[in-house]
Amino acid sequence: MEFAIIQLLVFLLLAAVDVGTAVYDRYWRHATQNIGYVAHLAGAVAGLLVGIGVLRNLEKRKWEKRLWWAAVVIYFSLMIAGILANIFWTDRFLATTP
Repeated sequence: MEFAIIQLLVFLLLAAVDVGTAVYDRYWRHATQNIGYVAHLAGAVAGLLVGIGVLRNLEKRKWEKRLWWAAVVIYFSLMIAGILANIFWTDRFLATTP
């Protein structure tokens, strides 16, 4: 990947600004927003785990195959846990009607 360190630094800067803005809005401005932070965190974890398996790797090392399998197992375990929670933990996800 060309200019990988610059791409990483730009990504980290954008992520830090985004998280900083969210924290500032929530705790200093006391803005009320209906943002699912857990959903965003779960999306970030899923993106990381899928990215490990999907992105092209030019230099393969022995430990990376184990990392790939670990990412696949963790991803599918979390997906199955989320699906089962939605099926069997019905009192947690009750819809509120006005």
